[in-house]
Amino acid sequence: MPHILTAQNGKVESVYYPNKTTYEWWIEDLDVQPDINSQEVNMGTVDIIDCYAASKEGALAASNEPNQSGCLRRLFGNDAEGHLEIGYAYIIDGVLDTNFCSGHKVPARFLKQVNGETK
Repeated sequence: MPHILTAQNGKVESVYYPNKTTYEWWIEDLDVQPDINSQEVNMGTVDIIDCYAASKEGALAASNEPNQSGCLRRLFGNDAEGHLEIGYAYIIDGVLDTNFCSGHKVPARFLKQVNGETK
């Protein structure tokens, strides 16, 4: 539990900043480079060029594009220390992953929003 000491009016106080979890839909613009040494079509490297917040609909649409991916981003932290943990759950073939890359489960409300609409 983060506490920060502050000095106001000559008095030192401890201010408590609770941790909180927030979620946001996200789009990543990708640079897909095929591997020159590979005979496999799906082999290669993927670099993230840019990423930005989006609507759920935007993230869903991006997941169907060859040079974009759509995901749900989980942010955990507080106002004093910033983001302590960031996790991503990707939309693949119209289905949202059930876990974030950080190991946390995706809340059911988000799974229902995406997976319920695509079935």
